[in-house]
Amino acid sequence: MYPLSRRAFLASAPVAVERVLKGAGEDLSVATFHFNVTPPLGAPLCLGGVKAAAEIVDRLSARGIILFAAGQAPIVLCAVDWVAISNEGHDEWRQKLGAAAGTPADRVVEH
Repeated sequence: MYPLSRRAFLASAPVAVERVLKGAGEDLSVATFHFNVTPPLGAPLCLGGVKAAAEIVDRLSARGIILFAAGQAPIVLCAVDWVAISNEGHDEWRQKLGAAAGTPADRVVEH
């Protein structure tokens, strides 16, 4: 059994982040980003498990934050509105996001 339920963790996470940010003082800054990742019409969707898109109803996005701490390479956290990004595609996302933020791929997390 986990010490915290998922609901308890989610309820406490904003408080924990706020404590970290307050404790960091001037040494921590945060930037956000948001961009369109809607596949083009006709592209395979859901790993090819569903029919290709014939129209765009809702655009898909990638959203994230970049954490900058004094004396350390930035950390990039990115959530992508796709079913999955895996293998070489996952590696490429991390490399490109890292390059854009000026940090190595091993400091990039893509969800």
